[in-house]
Amino acid sequence: MTSEDALKLLQELIQTNTVEGQEDQALELLIPYLEGLGFDCQTTSYAPGRDQLIASWSSGKSGPQLGLTGHLDVVPTGQEDTWTYPPFEGQVVDGQIYGRGASDMKGGLVALIAAASRLIQAQTLSSGSLYFIITADEESGGKGAEALAQAGLIPKLDALICAEPTDLKVCTGHRGGLSLKFESFGQAGHAATAQPSQNALNQMLDLAQAIRQDFQAEAADLAHPILGQPSLQISCLHAGEKANLVPDYAWMTVDRRTLPQENNEHILNSYQTMIEHFHSKDPQFKAQFTVTANMAALQTSKSAPIIQACQAAYQKTFGQAAELSPFFGGTDCVDIASQNPGLEVVIFGPGKTQHQVDEHLALDDFYQTIAFFEEVIGSYLK
Repeated sequence: MTSEDALKLLQELIQTNTVEGQEDQALELLIPYLEGLGFDCQTTSYAPGRDQLIASWSSGKSGPQLGLTGHLDVVPTGQEDTWTYPPFEGQVVDGQIYGRGASDMKGGLVALIAAASRLIQAQTLSSGSLYFIITADEESGGKGAEALAQAGLIPKLDALICAEPTDLKVCTGHRGGLSLKFESFGQAGHAATAQPSQNALNQMLDLAQAIRQDFQAEAADLAHPILGQPSLQISCLHAGEKANLVPDYAWMTVDRRTLPQENNEHILNSYQTMIEHFHSKDPQFKAQFTVTANMAALQTSKSAPIIQACQAAYQKTFGQAAELSPFFGGTDCVDIASQNPGLEVVIFGPGKTQHQVDEHLALDDFYQTIAFFEEVIGSYLK
């Protein structure tokens, strides 16, 4: 695939509106390319229009099993009249391609396809197999990849390249995450006469303080040499309707980012223990929580073969040593890794304007990413 062909495919993908759906239409563009290279393409759908693809190619010889992954859905554009260039046209202006998904992450996905195309057509892959895992609904919590994992459709892999936008940084993992909603239940009454224990907001404030104290005691001093520190944020708190009316209901949301040495289930158990402790002291204390997201942390050793291949490819492509970095968001890699214990994961892709108005991608970065992926894949499957 030439650079011109890769750019054309990227423009066609951007022109395919996949805001929270219609991934099936995008796959109609990609499958012919992959089948033409000899990939066996199997689609699956977990909701109408939300198709996903597992595509496999074998060199015919034993060797490493390498996965290449990206998602097709994009976030909403907001008010389209605030964009300088229409978000679904893929216009190229001054060396930049504009459009929703250019950075996150249709550019990275096309770069993977272009690199695989060049290597297969040149017949330079002498061992192992390649797998594309192209997902839907990543932007709403990774529901597509989760569905693939639950259905047992994730292939067995030794390593995985995820082309999320990293601004051309080699990322060896990301923190885990818990997103939680806590609710407390009291008894409505007049503010002048109600007992403090009736107040659902009082209960929630006590619980919030306990959660913060637990974090300070158990996790605040933890650190990872690449991923940094864990974090805790109480991001929403709501209760009450009127100044003189004691609220009978309160809720808050908690965002907890975790490190590989932490255990998400242990954290959840500690929160349940807190609630039970408060209830044992005051039977009127009633609270509960629900888990809206639970993502494990990922980290690959710098000595792993896929990381070594990336460092060598980075030096060759960009003329300097790669600095290993953390990826600050979440990825579908978690669900893929859940089916592949010990999976080596690297996250690398072009782009830094994801989710923004006038999202765009520098074509120089796009073309360099193709060259980088070509070096990595070629080295790993040599």
